[in-house]
This record gives sequence, structure tokens and C-alpha cells, in this order.
Amino acid sequence: MPIFDIIVVEPTLVALALLPPSSVFILAAINAAFIGLIFTFMPRTPDLIQVMQFDGHEVVTRPLYLLIFVVGVCYPVMRSVLCAIVMGDRAKKIAKVQHDQAEREARIAREKSVLDQDIAQMVEMLTQTINGNQQLRIPIPTSPSLGPIADSLNILLARIRRSIQSDYELQHTRQAAMLLLEALRASKHEQELLQLRYVGNPIIDAIAMELMADQKHASLKTSQKHGSSHLLQSRIERGEES
Repeated sequence: MPIFDIIVVEPTLVALALLPPSSVFILAAINAAFIGLIFTFMPRTPDLIQVMQFDGHEVVTRPLYLLIFVVGVCYPVMRSVLCAIVMGDRAKKIAKVQHDQAEREARIAREKSVLDQDIAQMVEMLTQTINGNQQLRIPIPTSPSLGPIADSLNILLARIRRSIQSDYELQHTRQAAMLLLEALRASKHEQELLQLRYVGNPIIDAIAMELMADQKHASLKTSQKHGSSHLLQSRIERGEES
């Protein structure tokens, strides 16, 4: 009976395509019960009665055998297909995880390389500064994490440069002051005007200029006083003679 073949095959294939593979067994049990109920309670036509009398066992067992064959063949196939799909999805996930991990490691390696280069550059700049090159400035590093450190180091280097400049100016001022002191002592000892060349220190040079100007002014006054005294003495001597 072709109707039983359709009842057995089509629902089983639909269940295998849309439902989990294990559900085919439930559907097979339902189909077997449905076939049994049909043969038991459905009114039989004369043709069916004749067929049942001739070969009733084959009529009943044929759809059951077909059902067992379809389930026995399609279930392993569908299960293998689903397993292959699951394994494929798992392989894709594993490949994606490995790809992400590789990209992460490559990014970390690049960042580490940039960080190492920036650190090496900073160390080189500091070494040159320690060796006497005070005009260097640490450039802005490529690595963002080293930006605050570079700024702090540049501030520190600027303070060191100012400190070195202050020490140099102080030392130069001391040397210029010593030269001025020696010149003053020599001028006092030799009773001469202060003779001092410019030493390049603005403060000491200004003091020396004021001192030399004062000495010249005092010398001029002394000369004028002596001249007046000589003139007065000459007049007195002339008066006595007359």
C-alpha cells in the first residue's frame, strides 16, 4: 500500500531535517502505532480483505520494515552530518581564537619593540646629557605610556641645565670679583688709578666702571685742589716780594 510508504518516509525525513536526530525514534514509534491502529480499527475494503487473506503478514510488516530501514540508514547519516557541522563550527572557533591570539601576540610584540626603542632613546639622551651635552631634549616617545616619564625627564634636564648655568655664572662672578679685588689692591698699593679690563661679567664690569669713574673724579678734584693751592701760594710769594 503506497500510502503507508508515504507515511513512513516523508515524516521521518522531515523530522531528520528539522528536529534533533534522536527525535526520529519517537516519530518512528508514533508511525508504527498509527499503522497498527489503522490495520486494527480502520474499516477494510473488499480488496484489502482479499489482500490480507492472501498475504496479510507482508502487508502489515512491509511499512514497518521500511520504517526501520529509513531510521536505521538516515539516523547515522544525519548524526554524522550534525557532528561534522559541530566539529566544523568548533574548528572555526578554534581558528578564530588562534588568529585573535596571534594578532594579540603580534600587537604586544610591536608595542614591546616600540617601548624598547623609546627606552633606549631616552637612555641615550640621558647618557649624552651626563657626558656634558646639556642642550639635548628627550623627544616625545611613540609609546603613550612613556609620555609622562619623558615630560618629567625634560623638566628635570631643564632644571639641571639651569643649575649648571647658575653654577657657571657664580664661578665666573667669583673669578671676576677676585680680579677686581686684586686690581683694587694694586691700585691702592701703587697709588694709581684702577686699571681693569672688562671680564665679561656684567655685574663686576659695572662695579669696576663705577669705581674707575669715582677714582677719576676724585683724581680730578685733587688735581684742581693742588692747582689752586699752588696758585694761591704763588700770589702770596709775589706779594711778599713787593
